Amino acid sequence: MSTQSRRLALKQLDDALSQFKILREAPPPPHGWIHAIRKLLGMSAQQLADRIGITQSGIAQIENSEAEGRATLSTLKKVAEGLDCTLVYTFVPNSTLQDFIKRQARDVAARKIQNVSHSMALESQSVQDEKTELQIRLLADEILATLPRHMWNKSDA
Repeated sequence: MSTQSRRLALKQLDDALSQFKILREAPPPPHGWIHAIRKLLGMSAQQLADRIGITQSGIAQIENSEAEGRATLSTLKKVAEGLDCTLVYTFVPNSTLQDFIKRQARDVAARKIQNVSHSMALESQSVQDEKTELQIRLLADEILATLPRHMWNKSDA
């Protein structure tokens, strides 16, 4: 995929995911969503179990595993259907994917420039802070122009 195509896809995905940001502010109920929805519907564990073809103790196990963050997606989907719900699974970026890429490019650039600055300082050729910041910005812009895969390497410097 070309860099231009990746940028367009990132923008489109950021736009699509932005509608889910409000969900970060909605903490799950203490006993989990399954338990909360089932109770509010007035549905017993046995009734839900009958609807999805498992035992009542199976519902208890699922509710516990969901509340503890151990439930599988396939199980959650099956239970959601039994509750006439749709399981929505997504990742919600803390800012935007584009901002994440920009921060990463700046971090990679800063590590590279600081390594060079450190070597130059050892040789008494220290670069001024303003010049260092300019070099970091320029290198980050260069990284952003090409979006190389190696920018995500843990030790890329």
